[in-house]
Amino acid sequence: MFSIFLVLFLISFFSFLSFTFWFETKEIKAKGGEYTEAIVGEMRIINPVLASSDAERAVIEILFDGLVDFDSQGNVILELAKDYSVSEDGKVYEFTLKDNIFWSDGMPITADDVVWTVKIMKDPAYRSYNLASWLAIGVEKVGERKVLFRLKEPYNSFLELASFKVLPKHIWENVPPQEFHLAEANLKPVSSGPYRVKKIEQDDLGFIKKIELEPNPYYYQEGPYLDQINLLFFKDFKSALSKALAGQVDGIGITEPVNVNLSFFERYKFEMPRYFALFMNTNSEVLSEVKVRKAIAKAVDREKILNKILEGKGKIFNSFLLPEFYGFELEVSPLIQDKVEAELLLTEAGFKLKEGNKFRIKEIIPKPDFVFTKDLELGSKGLEVRKLQECLAKDPEVYPEGEITGYFGQLTLKAVIRFQEKYREDILDPQNLKRGTGRVRAGTRAKLNQICFVKEPEKQELKVSLYTVNQPILELVAKSIREDLESVGFKVEFKALPLGDLLEKVKSRNFDLLLFGQILGLKLDLYPFWHSLQTKPGGLNITGLESKEVDQLIEKIRKTSNLEKVKTELQKLEDIFEEKTPALPLYLPEYSFYVNRKIKGIKGGKISDPSKRFWNIQEWYIYTKKVIR
Repeated sequence: MFSIFLVLFLISFFSFLSFTFWFETKEIKAKGGEYTEAIVGEMRIINPVLASSDAERAVIEILFDGLVDFDSQGNVILELAKDYSVSEDGKVYEFTLKDNIFWSDGMPITADDVVWTVKIMKDPAYRSYNLASWLAIGVEKVGERKVLFRLKEPYNSFLELASFKVLPKHIWENVPPQEFHLAEANLKPVSSGPYRVKKIEQDDLGFIKKIELEPNPYYYQEGPYLDQINLLFFKDFKSALSKALAGQVDGIGITEPVNVNLSFFERYKFEMPRYFALFMNTNSEVLSEVKVRKAIAKAVDREKILNKILEGKGKIFNSFLLPEFYGFELEVSPLIQDKVEAELLLTEAGFKLKEGNKFRIKEIIPKPDFVFTKDLELGSKGLEVRKLQECLAKDPEVYPEGEITGYFGQLTLKAVIRFQEKYREDILDPQNLKRGTGRVRAGTRAKLNQICFVKEPEKQELKVSLYTVNQPILELVAKSIREDLESVGFKVEFKALPLGDLLEKVKSRNFDLLLFGQILGLKLDLYPFWHSLQTKPGGLNITGLESKEVDQLIEKIRKTSNLEKVKTELQKLEDIFEEKTPALPLYLPEYSFYVNRKIKGIKGGKISDPSKRFWNIQEWYIYTKKVIR
């Protein structure tokens, strides 16, 4: 009997404990586990100032922090800074660093690190990709933990610029600019983010194949939770995808138009201000004519590109201002393919398609070497008389003597009379004259200008070069564009180049058409892409479009925080872009991030570029545990 009672008691007791445990405890993230991702792209160095590829920026996002950052909803996050203030005129920003923040080698992070990083980004000798953005901004240390930025004009997107990743001064200050790209610290980085480099594997050419990351013991925030992160780098998407399909990695970002069956992966969709467009060099011989640029915009079948090449995985867009992403309602004219209109525009521009020819040609009549402007008669002398004699002497019937003296004498008088009577219908008949007068007046002058020093027409082919990077999808898109342009009379020379070679083309502006992608920021700032000052080598205004009106509108938009005023100026800008047609918007690629379901804590939403998928990687976890409330 006692044993029965004891069993019942124990059952009741443990039931009570279980009940109490579940209702008096909570589940929290626990440390442990690994995450492995396949990344497509070349990986050479780990340096925030020099990062140029998606792969390099992704690694930087995990390893380094900035003063501030942005979450996937576009809200400001304080990272190294614990607070900041902005002056009333919007020209001065002051940041205060957090207390007790350290680099991964244990050294403190100070205002000196911030100031030094900005100064090397401003120094052309270091060849930073952020050079243009920082040139006009002053920076100074105002305390061990305070940094002040001075702007020449208010800039409503400065906080996004302030999200730059800070470098450790004590590691880099003794590295001269000429050695900056080759320094050992580029492969043994001292970082500030939630993870630090544990191990790097390179191939025979020096490209990084694999990076192993471990938690940074000096990280200043809660987390990270994963014990190790493994990043594997692949030169092509197919190789990376095969690893994911085989279950050998836990994550992969996909922009390629493929249908994948990753049943054990969760799909996170990110929206980005990233687009691909056909940029037109407005300074090239053929494309300087706006009607030719408009014809290109009408000739290209964007629906074919989206549906047949991208398999519907993306979105056609019509405005470089991306009003939907930034929340502005603008009147934007849809770009609809119309080959008949394209051909009409080309004909109006002087490029005609002759029977039997595949490509259009424009006949250009060069300016004559000399034009008669004065009345001439017996006794006149000078250059115009000499030129008159030279012209008349070309016809032995008119001026058999052919004397070139520069003096209008009897021989010249008789020659002019013969000339007038030879071209009676054009000179004498309109004035009801029976005989030549020998005087050079308006009618005679017009005929002389028509036949004397006229040059043969020059023929200009409707010929353009088209370049893009040697990636399979972009090559297919470029070939589709070439096919459409050739169907209306263009002759297109197409080349797909390695990224480095293509960037040299962009830098030198040595192209007609460029199929290329651009990434805007989370906050709309058009200055780097469309301001006239950015047409120089190194600037991102790759079409060469120069417009004082565009410049003024961009500057106004940068300075104001009034959304209604911004919208008004953006609409004016949109109207100008539609009229000038410096480029053809093509499509917004779809970015999907596939991650093994065991990984928790990932948050989708709006990000500025693919690397920002890691904006909260310190919160990612696999395991959980129960703790008392």
